[in-house]
Amino acid sequence: MDIKRVIKPPPWLISIQTRTILSALQDAPVTVRFVGGCVRDYLLGKRVTDLDLATTLEPSNVLQQLEKATIKTVPLGIAYGSVLVVMEPYHYEITTLRRDVKTDGRHAKICFTDDWEEDAQRRDFTFNALYLSIRGDLYDPWGGEEDLQRGYVRFIGNPRARIQEDYLRILRYFRFHACYGRGEMDPEALQACRDEAEKIKTLSAERVRTEFLKLLKAPDPSMALQRMVDTGVWFYATQGAPAPCINDLKNLIKVEQEFQVAPEFLRRLAVILPNDSDALKTLAQRLKLTGKQRQEAQILTKAATGTCTDKDEMLYDYGLGMARDALLIRAARGYDRFLLERLPAHWEKPVFPLSGEDLKALGIAPGSFLGETLKHVETWWVRHHFKPNAQSCLEEVQKYVHRSGSRS
Repeated sequence: MDIKRVIKPPPWLISIQTRTILSALQDAPVTVRFVGGCVRDYLLGKRVTDLDLATTLEPSNVLQQLEKATIKTVPLGIAYGSVLVVMEPYHYEITTLRRDVKTDGRHAKICFTDDWEEDAQRRDFTFNALYLSIRGDLYDPWGGEEDLQRGYVRFIGNPRARIQEDYLRILRYFRFHACYGRGEMDPEALQACRDEAEKIKTLSAERVRTEFLKLLKAPDPSMALQRMVDTGVWFYATQGAPAPCINDLKNLIKVEQEFQVAPEFLRRLAVILPNDSDALKTLAQRLKLTGKQRQEAQILTKAATGTCTDKDEMLYDYGLGMARDALLIRAARGYDRFLLERLPAHWEKPVFPLSGEDLKALGIAPGSFLGETLKHVETWWVRHHFKPNAQSCLEEVQKYVHRSGSRS
């Protein structure tokens, strides 16, 4: 593998943490290169904390060398040649060079090699096969740097062959375009994704969910999602969930950028779904969202489709984060923007000044009417922007009891 050029060493390469690991791998100048995401993102000027190292050392030798240097390791999968080392702020995944012996679209049988070309050939996209030596030598066997700079996501070699090795690469293709792509997508890659789309059904929900999460958090995944629909990938990946609302997503992205809000998975998931609880259930089941994620998605969907036009009510009912996300979605759909503009940057939920004991002291017996009265007064207090004190709230209790015909 020929050197393309020499680049200025990244900060993480010359850090004391990295140097500690490299010195433990005694033949580092010959046997270790950084590869993939850390090299790709450094060339784009992005912050890097997850570092992938490729090495000709066998996994057992990697473990032996690191343990000899008293460096704590986590074997991620010795059968696949990967060892994890955590030295904050960096996470190092050290993997022995590999080549595929047999693949079936879900699992691969591999063997270790000392051939860098073979290792590069088994990777997915050209800019994920960029290698960097500890001296700053950049190796680029597939023209990945040029693709990276022009925002073109290109499979290594034949797209269909790469996909048949691992069907998850279909979803990775769209995710990487959302994160790094610009302009139209590679027609040959799209056709391969179309031809193999049905095979996505064989993937585990966990693997599909991970790709969806990363895709929806990309700066602008709207084109990628549209092409997923066009190629049938969306249908098979979601097991028939309704097509995403791309226009609402585009509008949401504009609103997020205007208000300087970072992308968020559940917010974007909520905006691309129709106002239909069944659509959410279908997608939540396919992606095997956690109970917490499902609950938050349901609450967000309810808040985003509600009719409340009082920011204090929304803040009190949903909290600042959920209220903000719901109002971002509403603004993307063309209404209630004025509420979003009035949201505070920080907010702490005020404490309602009454409790059930206060109502019992007035002679209201425990039961449904006490709960109904307490709820009414709390709502009244919120609609008066939390200003009434305890005495004013007690007076409202008495008025409510009187209007209700003294059902206490």
